[in-house]
Amino acid sequence: MRRIGILLFCALSITYAAQGQQSASNEPTKCPVPETVNPNSTKDIGAPPGTADLDSVLTTVSAALKCYQDNRGTGPDSLPPLQQAQFDFKTTTGKVGGITVSFFIFKLGASKEKDTANQLSFTYALPKKKPEGRGQALRLAKPPKPLADALVADIQSAAAAVKLRAKLDKLSFSKLTVTLQYGIQFDGNIGVNVPIQLVTLGASYDSKRNDVQTVTLTFSNPE
Repeated sequence: MRRIGILLFCALSITYAAQGQQSASNEPTKCPVPETVNPNSTKDIGAPPGTADLDSVLTTVSAALKCYQDNRGTGPDSLPPLQQAQFDFKTTTGKVGGITVSFFIFKLGASKEKDTANQLSFTYALPKKKPEGRGQALRLAKPPKPLADALVADIQSAAAAVKLRAKLDKLSFSKLTVTLQYGIQFDGNIGVNVPIQLVTLGASYDSKRNDVQTVTLTFSNPE
């Protein structure tokens, strides 16, 4: 019962904390933008309109996880590390060389109910960083950067809620899981490499929609 209460608290804290991070600075810190395939080029391989290839989306979500891990701070103010992240993608079919493959994901608003979608799940086990010596940790102790990118900001907010509840309730647990909904959009600038934007979604979005993706985050025990 207490575990359920923590999960509900995390879900309610995500939007509020993320908004607080973005308003703290006029120019919030950004995550590095990974190079991805131009989504317009997927037309040449029979992809449905308004989709991104799975490899480009994987590159983007992997960069978001690395960005969180690299910017969670050090010392007593640091956020808990991610132990793993499971991404559930709804994919649609396209053709490459006359063979049908399910490697394309709809951007927000591009899919319709009649579009068929297949479910693909990918689980990332994030490597743990080597613990720092006491003297080095004291010298390098710093709070996490309040990054503005949508998915990373919500991961930070969820992690902060996990750490807060663990401290207030003096809980003893090895891990805690939080699920977030998000979608993909394309940058407005058309170039060789068009960045894919990850947009987090509120509870008003139906998780069964073909353009709504989910990620389940598992945090390690906060130190």
